[in-house]
Amino acid sequence: HEPQLCRKVIARAMKEKELMDDEELGTFFHLKAQTYVLDEDWKQSKNFFKKATLANRLDPRHLIALFKLHKALSPGYNIQLFVDEHTSKFIEASSFQYMLAAYHLLITENTEKGIHHLKEANHYAPGFMEELIEVFPEIATIAKNNNKLTQLIDLT
Repeated sequence: HEPQLCRKVIARAMKEKELMDDEELGTFFHLKAQTYVLDEDWKQSKNFFKKATLANRLDPRHLIALFKLHKALSPGYNIQLFVDEHTSKFIEASSFQYMLAAYHLLITENTEKGIHHLKEANHYAPGFMEELIEVFPEIATIAKNNNKLTQLIDLT
């Protein structure tokens, strides 16, 4: 009953969504997604993490939550599958640059492209390097051998 109660409160708040800024709207969609996770309604939870990303294009935590949900449901899931599935929908979101950086650093092993996307992410959606490294700790390992990458990660 708790997740349904939360959704009722969120629905009441969303009646005023035209008064909300992008960050607030993204937060409410994110919370709604989490209530569906509690209900194990994966389709709805993915749907609302996507809405959160599109509402607040600067916060990669919505994308990270979506990625983590995919990974929890399919342990073999990786950043390549995520990028293949979601690029067309999120390419305009500045926060998606974090995911593209992870993709190039971990999958294509194109460090220059990875650094480029990380610079873009840090420029347009700064402050989330720690969250990225938490989900993709391999990036910190790659950075040990790359000064530019180390400096980018240490910016925050």
